Amino acid sequence: MTVLRIALDVSVGREMGTGRATYVHALVRSLAGVDQENAYCLFGNPGMRLACARPNFRYVPYQDIGFVHVWHCLDLSSPYVAHCARRRAGGAGHGAALLVTVHDLLFETDESDYPPPVRRRFRANLEAARAAGARFVAPSRWSAGEIARRLGLSPREVAVIPLAAGPEFRPGRAREALAAVRARYGLSRPFVLFVGAPLWRKNLAGALAAFRLLKSRRRGEGLAVVGTSRAEAARLLQSRGRDAL
Repeated sequence: MTVLRIALDVSVGREMGTGRATYVHALVRSLAGVDQENAYCLFGNPGMRLACARPNFRYVPYQDIGFVHVWHCLDLSSPYVAHCARRRAGGAGHGAALLVTVHDLLFETDESDYPPPVRRRFRANLEAARAAGARFVAPSRWSAGEIARRLGLSPREVAVIPLAAGPEFRPGRAREALAAVRARYGLSRPFVLFVGAPLWRKNLAGALAAFRLLKSRRRGEGLAVVGTSRAEAARLLQSRGRDAL
C-alpha cells in the first residue's frame, strides 16, 4: 500500500469563530479519526499543532514540507495558493496533485466585506489554481456550478462535498439542561431557528419577511435568531416592525 503525503494548508484556521476556521478544524479532526495510514503535514498555522494527537499528523514549517503527493489549500484566502500553483505549473511541485476548496464566489459580488485588494488576491489565486490544473472542491451544487462557469470548467471538474454537522450537534437528552435553555431565551413555544451573522448575505431581513408571512397564515410559532447581536436585532426589528415577531 502506498502511503500518501498530504499537505494541508490550515492558515485560515486562525480565524476562530468563522465558518472557514470551523471547516478547517473539523476537517482535520475528522481525517484524523478515519485515516491512520497516510501522512498529513499541516502548515500555515502553528496553532494547529495540537489539533490532533495522531502520529500520522504533524505540523511543519512551510519551507520544510518537501515532497508531497497531494497539496490541499482549504480556502482561496490562503497566502500559499498562488505559490503552490506556480510551483506545480513550473514543474517544481514534484507532480503533486493540487486540490483547492472554494466555499463560494461571494468576493465577486460582496464589495462591503471584500475590499478591492482582497478581491484581486482571491481572483488571482483562483486563476492561478485553474492554470495549474488544480482540482476544486465546493460545499454545494450552486457553488460548484458558479465555479465551473467562472473558470470555464465542466461541472464534473468541481467535486461537491457537502458540509456536515459537528458531533456537538445532536438531540439533547438532559431535560433539565433543555428546560434551562428554553427559560433563558424565552422559548416557551415551538419556534423557527435562524442561524447567521448580521451580514447582508445571510439575509436575516429576508428571514424576518418570510416569518412574517408565515405568521399571517397561522399562529403559534416564534422566531429564534442565533449569531446576531442584540443591537443588530433591535435595529432590524425597528426597521421591519416589531409585529414581525
